[in-house]
Amino acid sequence: MVEAWLDAFEPGTVWVTDATKQLLDGAGPPLAPSAVVESAGIPIFYLMKMGGSANHAWRLFRTRDEAVEFMARQFPGDAKARAWADALPVARYSDLLSRESK
Repeated sequence: MVEAWLDAFEPGTVWVTDATKQLLDGAGPPLAPSAVVESAGIPIFYLMKMGGSANHAWRLFRTRDEAVEFMARQFPGDAKARAWADALPVARYSDLLSRESK
């Protein structure tokens, strides 16, 4: 399986994962990257609604504590951000998945 995403701002630009690049490089001449995004393993991704004009950054939190810490660090003094994290319905993302699969 390959993963590829069209860039929202640069027509003809496609973002691919390292695994996808390796597969494509094995099928022909190596792709020359125009940009590389280094990741620290933080699951952040961007979504745009069909026909929309704004991208939205999404961040996966695996635990409520992780969400609380992130919100406190990224949005200090924002009571609504802290309240949102404190009110997450489960302590772990895996609990949410198992609850929703029942």
